[in-house]
Amino acid sequence: MRIYFARHGESYANTFREMSARGLKQPLTPLGRQQAHALAERLHPRGISRIYSSPILRAIETSVLIANDLGIDYEVCDALREYDVGVLEGQTGSEAWQRWQVLFDAWTVDHNYAASLEGCETFGRFVKDSCPLWMNWFDNGPATL
Repeated sequence: MRIYFARHGESYANTFREMSARGLKQPLTPLGRQQAHALAERLHPRGISRIYSSPILRAIETSVLIANDLGIDYEVCDALREYDVGVLEGQTGSEAWQRWQVLFDAWTVDHNYAASLEGCETFGRFVKDSCPLWMNWFDNGPATL
């Protein structure tokens, strides 16, 4: 089994520099749609058999475009969701991004997996919620979901 990971195409949240980690808001931009089609073209010779997507609109849109181009199925999988950024959701200013960087550094540099912001889940919680998916895939393969 070979698993490929791909980030969604450019979304309007990317162009606004908006913290956007939940919901069905911020779709792909025209460039994001082009990126999805280009990725499908690159994946075509690899024999991809199924796509699993985060439940975020930009990821779903990317998955739909790629799946349609490849003639395969896609599945929205809640365990692939992004971490909840809590009070930073919807914010665009540099202060919000600085607060996020401090939290990210706490997780990745200081290994403080319990660090959090108001309304934001901890890294430990995020991993705990997604682990059953990964363990199932490693034990049985993605097609068993």
